Amino acid sequence: MEKTTQLYEGKAKKVYATEDPNLVIVSYKDDATAFDGTKKGTIRGKGAVNNRMSNFLMGKLSEAGIPTHFVQELNDRETVVKKVEIVPLEVIIRNVSAGSFAKRYGVEEGIVFDEPTFEFSYKNDGLHDPLLNTSHALALKLATREEIDTIKAMALKVNEELKAFYDNFDNTFLNLFPTFVADFNALLRPEEEIVPKKPGHLTTELRIFALIRLGIGDSVKIAQFLRYSVTTIYNYRTKARNKAVGNRDKLEEEVMKIGLPIS
Repeated sequence: MEKTTQLYEGKAKKVYATEDPNLVIVSYKDDATAFDGTKKGTIRGKGAVNNRMSNFLMGKLSEAGIPTHFVQELNDRETVVKKVEIVPLEVIIRNVSAGSFAKRYGVEEGIVFDEPTFEFSYKNDGLHDPLLNTSHALALKLATREEIDTIKAMALKVNEELKAFYDNFDNTFLNLFPTFVADFNALLRPEEEIVPKKPGHLTTELRIFALIRLGIGDSVKIAQFLRYSVTTIYNYRTKARNKAVGNRDKLEEEVMKIGLPIS
């Protein structure tokens, strides 16, 4: 399948028409933005990571019976997807406080919520994607009541499937490294110890360092896997280094030694 006319270009991707009017090609870019687009840069390989990880997660959702737009991965950066009419609402579901939520409400990052929070934002770069509620969306005719109800139900189902996916990751990782939490906490000052709320589960911070222990040190890859912004991952890594009991610059090197035989 070949690209024809470029239909759209955003912060992270370009969309091209194809010879099939019902299909388009998404091409992922290496461009990176932070702080509502005020800070911009390029991260080599980011587009390929986003493409592969997005397609992997779409596959997981399809297996769970959740419809997606995915059709076929063409190469490292390009994927064929169904052409759809975009509802200009961004859905934000949070299971843990982080990023803009923590800043907006003045709470620390890493608080595990009793139930997920659900937010809409209006997808409009010129207005900086403002938050809105259901009545705003209806008043602005951004979606119908039926569409909003479907979006909410589907988004919460997606969240449950992805939570199960991460729970499975936690269990698999801790079977490989059963003393990881204690060993990681030994690298931090005693007052900075991280205690998961549920046995057999990892916090976001512990998941980041679990991935580092597995050899995934690229913040872009970690961000895409955990569905956080690259900025949030950088912040978590910096905060952890600042909690280190020894040389902060050696923390991740010490993490890589967890589970190795003591010589």
